[in-house]
Amino acid sequence: MAEQREAQLAALTSSNAELAGVSRHLGHLTSLLRMGAVDAARQYRESLDTLNADVRAHLALSAELLSERWPKPSRHSTHPRRRHARPEVD
Repeated sequence: MAEQREAQLAALTSSNAELAGVSRHLGHLTSLLRMGAVDAARQYRESLDTLNADVRAHLALSAELLSERWPKPSRHSTHPRRRHARPEVD
């Protein structure tokens, strides 16, 4: 189980790095489009075609790991929800 968890964390780390790269590419793409450099912006077409699937895969992996790490509380929990106290106003 520990080996599987390590593999999942390595996959998530890799996925995070890929999304960071996508973020940089989108920033560069935005800059190119603002300058009107449409031909230069076309190099990003292929990565944009797979962006939805890439992000969804990352979110699925993240959700899986988080659900294993922090299971949902039971519906019949005996602990009341904690609320943040608001500061008193004089």
